[in-house]
Amino acid sequence: MDKLFVFNGSSTLFDSDKSGLRHLSKVFGHEGFEADHIKRYDSEKNKMPWGLSEIAKSFNDVDCNKVEIESKKFVLDSLREDAKEFVSFLKNEGFYVAFVSSDLIEILDEVKEVLGLDFVSGNVLERVDGKFTGELEKKVDRYDRLDKIAEIVKENSLGIDDVFIVGSSVTAVPSKKIGKFVSFNSNNISIDVISDFVVSGGLFEIKKCLSIHIYKFENVEEIKKKIILGGVSNFHVIADFDGTLTKGFVGGEKSPSIIAELRNGDYLDEDYQKRAHALFDKYHPYEVDDSITVLEKKAKMEEWWKTHFDLLIEKGLCLEDVKKVSHSGRVKLREGIEEFLGFLRDNNIPLIIMSASGIGDVIPMYLKEKGLMSKNVHVISNFYEWDEEGLAIGVKEPVVHSGNKDETTLESLPICEDLKIRKNVLLLGNGINDLDMIKGFDYDNLLSVGFLDEKREDRLEVFKAGYNVVVTDNGSLDFVNDFLSGFENSY
Repeated sequence: MDKLFVFNGSSTLFDSDKSGLRHLSKVFGHEGFEADHIKRYDSEKNKMPWGLSEIAKSFNDVDCNKVEIESKKFVLDSLREDAKEFVSFLKNEGFYVAFVSSDLIEILDEVKEVLGLDFVSGNVLERVDGKFTGELEKKVDRYDRLDKIAEIVKENSLGIDDVFIVGSSVTAVPSKKIGKFVSFNSNNISIDVISDFVVSGGLFEIKKCLSIHIYKFENVEEIKKKIILGGVSNFHVIADFDGTLTKGFVGGEKSPSIIAELRNGDYLDEDYQKRAHALFDKYHPYEVDDSITVLEKKAKMEEWWKTHFDLLIEKGLCLEDVKKVSHSGRVKLREGIEEFLGFLRDNNIPLIIMSASGIGDVIPMYLKEKGLMSKNVHVISNFYEWDEEGLAIGVKEPVVHSGNKDETTLESLPICEDLKIRKNVLLLGNGINDLDMIKGFDYDNLLSVGFLDEKREDRLEVFKAGYNVVVTDNGSLDFVNDFLSGFENSY
């Protein structure tokens, strides 16, 4: 077993607002017992486990076969419509799937059979001569569920990054300490604020959380807390653009960077396309090869960029071409970008976009078209010099490529002095060299998030060693937005 996914609590898999245990108690218990139990349980649940022994008494002298039949009916009527498909998806992704709950084992066993789960754990009632005695043979409260999950984790030597736990109730919260915790349709702010992810809707909404890998989980939580406590006035963001703020893939195909859109589109002549593709085929393997030395990569990238700039100028790149690329609609922003940029704008948090794009002029133009360019956004990239007719005649220094972001200075930015007092930083990138964007800056706390959409298996360990958090599989900005929401919750 390499990965564990745990449904912790019945409300994660059932549409019903009642647990199966409550439902069965109402069916087989004494009149008025269930209502009295719920009232007492709701007053006690936030303090400690309560009510399992009490509710077990309502099953005294109840026929075991009848409970099994009623359990099957409850599961059939109450399972979420997307539960079977989602569990199938998890299994295909290589997860060992468990369901722990304080419901009766009769219910959990039926769920296990219907969904094809690997493991279940629930309360077991004592049986004598085919009837329940009203006593618990095996108790499973919130802490017993925690112990069972911890046992699976220990037996398989799993780390926190290998374990996802989904819960909707306060009774699931103790398990947060041994895995990444997803608050699922909890409608409880006290649960949401301490969760790693907050999800509402159907089970497949959880899928986006699975692409997030956190290295040294406890360290990340500490960094997040320190940045949030520092407040928005001490915070700024530095980000790459292509493949970071934009999607890595669209419709199953690699999403073009700005320069790739120019290279692949019908903007310049056929000879340009042929020569530009030849340059890409020659140099791109070096760009995504994290095993070569930094010096070697820098030399190759500088050679590529300058050769391509000369080619663009030779082929008559003009401002009209830049506008066409911006209007093309083939460069797609990553999901969650509107919320991300909106929060930064509304709180006047500087965003420094440091891009090695071959046509940096497109970035502010593109963001303006989307209504997302605001005064707190500052772009450092490769900007062209244009003659009176709008033809490119040169590239302004310094040239920025994917291997030299550590050499790019912020000193020329008007915001520079403000950044010096904003010493808590969020860094977003899609290459290991993007971590160099922060070099030379005297920061107090840094949270780095890497987006890995290409050659995942080859590069994941390298990314996890460099970034605090790695988002794979064309993931969204949800982790970043959830983190930023902590500023609001701290007010």
